[in-house]
Amino acid sequence: MMSLRAIYQFLHRAGLVRSQRQFSREWLRRQPTYVSCCQSRSREPSLEVLLTLYDRVRRMSASPADAPEAASQKDLGHLATEIRCMIGRRLRPAEPGGCESNP
Repeated sequence: MMSLRAIYQFLHRAGLVRSQRQFSREWLRRQPTYVSCCQSRSREPSLEVLLTLYDRVRRMSASPADAPEAASQKDLGHLATEIRCMIGRRLRPAEPGGCESNP
């Protein structure tokens, strides 16, 4: 399962975010310290945050004009799938053949 930190790092490497504070504000629609608070308290992001993040990444992966050079549409599509799986795990227990079986 991908962590919020790993998602941030992916977007940072792609040049889509400059800092965790920006990621918290602009991508998660939360206070600037949201990501650091989740990390320091070992808490997973809220379902609402995951849905907000999924929607933005999915839209970006579907539009060639929005995808940055450093992150291909395919990479963004894969990231959107990972986030969708995180959401699915929150909504129901693991099922055989579901997101858990993806490498």
